[in-house]
Amino acid sequence: INSISYNPDAFEIDSIPESKYMLNKTPSKYIFARLNDIADIIHKYDIFVKPTNDLKSFTGTFVKQGKSLREALEDKKENIDLTQDFYVLVSLRCPRIIEEARCFVVDHSVVTCGRYARNGVTDITHFKNDEESIYKSFAQEYIDNVYFPSNSFTIDLCKTDEDELLVVEYNCFNCSGLYNVDTTKLIKALQG
Repeated sequence: INSISYNPDAFEIDSIPESKYMLNKTPSKYIFARLNDIADIIHKYDIFVKPTNDLKSFTGTFVKQGKSLREALEDKKENIDLTQDFYVLVSLRCPRIIEEARCFVVDHSVVTCGRYARNGVTDITHFKNDEESIYKSFAQEYIDNVYFPSNSFTIDLCKTDEDELLVVEYNCFNCSGLYNVDTTKLIKALQG
């Protein structure tokens, strides 16, 4: 299927532009650090840490004040070698996330969207009323005006406790969970 493509460089954090609507790449609210340098630092405030590439060496991890990244990963039961020497993005802006949703983009158009978490736990219940259209509109405007890494991909969004929509991250289409999206719409879009 021609719609599915993957360029790993386009999904690197360095390729994604800063934006006030990019949760983890808001101007002056993030830093880059080496994993092995920050693994055991006890943090004085909440942070979010994720690898800078799309290889998912570990999943993006929220580290609460008074904990280290090692402790946060152990709490999640993610056992990785924290002596590895690669860069991570450390987000210093950690608003309270109420809900997260994944939008599927095919040939630069947001096709379908589904909730995957609410209040920090998995929640794949259907959207109510116009919730899906609000997420889809926000995602479409963002990719039209700010950044799109590929012809087809997923873009994860969140709603904060201040009712603000933000982009969490982009993911490769080829390995993104479907959650509770309209798969009929998605397959029709892929078939072109």
